[in-house]
Amino acid sequence: MKYIDFANNYEPSYTVGNYSVPGFSEIEAAAAEIGSATYDYLHSKTTLQTVGSLAMKHSTIVQANPQLFNELTDPEATNNQPLKSRYSAEAGHLIMPAFAQMLALDDSQYADRGVRNFVANNSTHGLSIYGILLLDARNDLMTSEYKTPGLPYRYFSKYYETFRSISTGGSTEIDVALILTEMQRKIDGFRVIGSCPQFERGAFNKANQADFIALYEPTGQATAIQVKSRVSQDDYDRYNHDTTVLISGNEDLDNVRLAQLYPGKSESIEISAPGYVALHRLANMPLDKTRLSQYSPRQRMEMARIRNLARQQNNIAPRFQTAYERIVGRILPSLGVQLDVQPKYTPALSRHHSSRRLRAS
Repeated sequence: MKYIDFANNYEPSYTVGNYSVPGFSEIEAAAAEIGSATYDYLHSKTTLQTVGSLAMKHSTIVQANPQLFNELTDPEATNNQPLKSRYSAEAGHLIMPAFAQMLALDDSQYADRGVRNFVANNSTHGLSIYGILLLDARNDLMTSEYKTPGLPYRYFSKYYETFRSISTGGSTEIDVALILTEMQRKIDGFRVIGSCPQFERGAFNKANQADFIALYEPTGQATAIQVKSRVSQDDYDRYNHDTTVLISGNEDLDNVRLAQLYPGKSESIEISAPGYVALHRLANMPLDKTRLSQYSPRQRMEMARIRNLARQQNNIAPRFQTAYERIVGRILPSLGVQLDVQPKYTPALSRHHSSRRLRAS
């Protein structure tokens, strides 16, 4: 869909509410500024570099408030149902900076493949570590038992419902963000903006809500990308497939595995299991000395532990390349790109709804 037609599905600005949590209102306000600039860019009223400079400002504010995001990997901290919507927003804010530096590049920097590789590597590294921390936290709970016999592992209890929802949704978005980052590295003119409040929560119609906004400059077209751990029939019916590419973690990324429900019993259930895309990406990514020097000795030790975890589990089926090919095959046609080779997979949902397929455009 052409930029201006896409933009007209959304508000030009978003009014940020007042939050009692220190720092959160400032982060939301910075994200709303990105959204307003994005709306103006889609109407040819400003430049993408302006959007990028505001994204860098938002990134700086996020980095100055680490206390808001550390709790997202802590099952006890996130175990508060009334705060679920805020935690969901926090997860989105944590992902948005991954796209900021790429957006801020001027034309000559963007044209330099070495610069783009450096920026993409930085984003990939940060996203992967956070994705693996979420995976690690979930896996720990899946083997943690209550003292009372007959209860399921802690991860499956009602008590951890909020953490289960937030960590699964956030981790799925990170997996997709890693693929979008790789697309920006490899595909000239493909850009991504982390979804801002008016595109995610301020759409005129919820059918157009977006987790990410993808742009393809050669065709001047944009699409919303909405990520779900699992796409239900209701989800499929609710979203506008003219404006939105709906991505399912379970279907498009193969984020599914069996998990034992009760200690000492063979009963297993199929669960959404995001994070393995991030795990494989980090396990196969070299770290240079420049990147390592950005971290404290304690942080370097934690990174070494995470990378070892990734490499220890690298015997499971590699996810990244397969997921990358699927997502490219879903997104580029929606941006007016004719693919020379059609993706060798069945699009999401068609395996469940054989009479209906997600439209590429």
